[in-house]
Amino acid sequence: MLASKPEATRLVERPTYSHFGYRYWRQLPSGEILVGGWRDTSADTEVGYDERPTAPIQSYLEAHLRTMGADGEVTHRWAGTMGFTETGLPLIGPVDALPNVYLCAGYNGHGMGFAFMSAKQLVESL
Repeated sequence: MLASKPEATRLVERPTYSHFGYRYWRQLPSGEILVGGWRDTSADTEVGYDERPTAPIQSYLEAHLRTMGADGEVTHRWAGTMGFTETGLPLIGPVDALPNVYLCAGYNGHGMGFAFMSAKQLVESL
């Protein structure tokens, strides 16, 4: 991922996903733009447990930032390990053998878009 300095104008109205969730971006209320993903462009190399940003992915992220019209400096770059559940679906509900313990996790790289609504539904079901 990367983050830019705040932009003076609104360039992104809402969090956005494309390419089946492999690419995503949003603008914070304070104007910074966050861009992440693009791992689908290098599926053979974007595996393992190394949590350092890679130059090829960062160049895609920055190119998209510029395509959106942002001209601010990139202030932060980061990467992380992405885990997946066996089914590709989140794990939401009671934890077996632990009374009154509930789980809301396992978004397979899509937490930003799904976690809030999943947690809201879990709380409403309780």
